[in-house]
Amino acid sequence: MYIALALVLAAITFLVVPVESLDSTGEVIAGLSYPGRAIVAIAIFMATLWVTGALPVAVTALMPLVLFPLCTGGAISVKTAAAPYAHELVFLFICMYYCVLIVSSPRPSSCAHGISVAEGVMPASAIPKYTNPHMSGIKFC
Repeated sequence: MYIALALVLAAITFLVVPVESLDSTGEVIAGLSYPGRAIVAIAIFMATLWVTGALPVAVTALMPLVLFPLCTGGAISVKTAAAPYAHELVFLFICMYYCVLIVSSPRPSSCAHGISVAEGVMPASAIPKYTNPHMSGIKFC
């Protein structure tokens, strides 16, 4: 039901957004081009799906990878649509998430030891296994 609502709202948006108007010199004076109107409609479609929870957020978040190249008539390639997903800030937030996860763990020193040894940062003999005497029997997270 909500997916149908999202499709109807997207179609209405696409039809209501004004088409670009050109003056005598060929300059755009108002409205959006076909790809611009398609992107606005896709944004409304995704926002409706996100707000209603009709699809999981991860599915909704990946829709531009498929919908932008299909609905814009080739004006946006898959490579262009995927570029924001590989932005350096995305990786920064992912790293921050894992750091918070490790620090907020009930066994942070055990987690840090396991990760640093598993990733080959330091040999296992170079890092004391447990800094907290109460965690002597815990090996990894």
